[in-house]
Amino acid sequence: MATRQINVERFSLTSSKIFQDIVAALEEKIPRPEMNKFFKDVAASRTDDDLKRIVHDVVGPADLMER
Repeated sequence: MATRQINVERFSLTSSKIFQDIVAALEEKIPRPEMNKFFKDVAASRTDDDLKRIVHDVVGPADLMER
């Protein structure tokens, strides 16, 4: 297996809210698509633009999704 180096940037925030409330708010914003439909749509895509649109429609403005 090949090894690949990636660069990661870390930052810290301090909040007056409790941790569980912050996690709940974040989880609320992460889309959870119906994966069978998503995989079918990806397989049916014909162009890079089709694939980009399918993924963009699922991830939303946060560019995140939970599988």
